[in-house]
Amino acid sequence: LDDCFRCLMQDEVLEGSDAYMCEKCGKKQKAVRRFCIFRHPPVLVVHLKRFSYSSSFRDKIDAPVEFPLAGLDLGPLLSSDRSHNTSPPIYDLIGVCNHTGTMRGGHYTS
Repeated sequence: LDDCFRCLMQDEVLEGSDAYMCEKCGKKQKAVRRFCIFRHPPVLVVHLKRFSYSSSFRDKIDAPVEFPLAGLDLGPLLSSDRSHNTSPPIYDLIGVCNHTGTMRGGHYTS
């Protein structure tokens, strides 16, 4: 799960067809998109994308994801501006919903 969060928070360069459209000059500009956590919620819900889509290929992602049952610490992922939260960003697992089967069918268990 740590790797999933770190991958989400990597800087992404936007250029070409994904470039940022400048409001002042009306031209596309190269930009960097960054995902940051400024405030942590009292209850954290994590939804992992478990299906892969491309123009001609669709499949279920079956890579295992390891996560702690207690003590998930998001402190290292928080922005340096922590003035909004006073409690530590530590979470315990209280539930999991899992899909078994294929893209065309299957079951969800919790």
